[in-house]
Parts: sequence; C-alpha cells; structure tokens
Amino acid sequence: MAYCVHHVPGRVRFKVPQLQRDPASAGEIEKKVLALDDVIHVEVNQRAWSMIVHYDTGANPLDGIIEQITANRPVNGAGGDGVGNVSIAPPRAGRANGQQSNGHHEMSRFVGQAIGQAIFSTIAQRTLDRSLISILTGLR
Repeated sequence: MAYCVHHVPGRVRFKVPQLQRDPASAGEIEKKVLALDDVIHVEVNQRAWSMIVHYDTGANPLDGIIEQITANRPVNGAGGDGVGNVSIAPPRAGRANGQQSNGHHEMSRFVGQAIGQAIFSTIAQRTLDRSLISILTGLR
C-alpha cells in the first residue's frame, strides 16, 4: 500500500513499497506521473522506496498522481498487496500481537527520556529562581 508521508502545497512525498519490490517499475511510474499536467518535477528514491512530486500550486493533480502510482501495482496473488491502495497515513507500527517493534520501542523510550529531562530541568530552574528570590528578599 502506498501512502502519503508529507504534503505541502506544491510538493507531496509518497512511500511506495512497490519501488522496493519491483525496481524496474520506478522509471515507468516516474514517466507517467511526470506526464501529468501541472506536475513540474518527480524525484524517485528506490532505496528509500519514496517518490517526491513537485506540482503547480494553482492546480491539484493529486488524484492523477495517485492513479499513476497505483496503476502499475500487481494484482493480488501476483506479488502485490492489492490494486489502487493509497493511504494518507503510514501503516500502523508494531507487531500483530500489539507489541511495538524494537526500533519503535527505542524511539518511544528516547522521547520519554527527553520529555522527562525537560520537565525536570524546568522544575529545577523554577525552584532555584524561587530560592534566590527568597534569599534576596530575606537579606533586606
């Protein structure tokens, strides 16, 4: 299933797993998307299985882009995961039993530590500020 990773007016990035499974299709998809009206530039990165499309902001060729990305997809049973599947969000992270994969677990731990350190730092700074104010007002 292809999915949109990032979109700002004039630029959209898709993750297209088909580019990893079938590298030969990358050039064909790129040509078809580039042939669309209002598409200015297409960048395909097979290693990252992503596609960035730059387009004219006066038009909205997203429907045509999605059609071209999904048009080359193999039918179920032929090595693909369906025809015409494009999602706005990436597939859900984690394993079938609900546990996070190791990489996602590490990222969650890192974010939790960063937030904890920021909260501790803020509390420590405010406590220090109040202590200094109390000492200075006590010296009067």
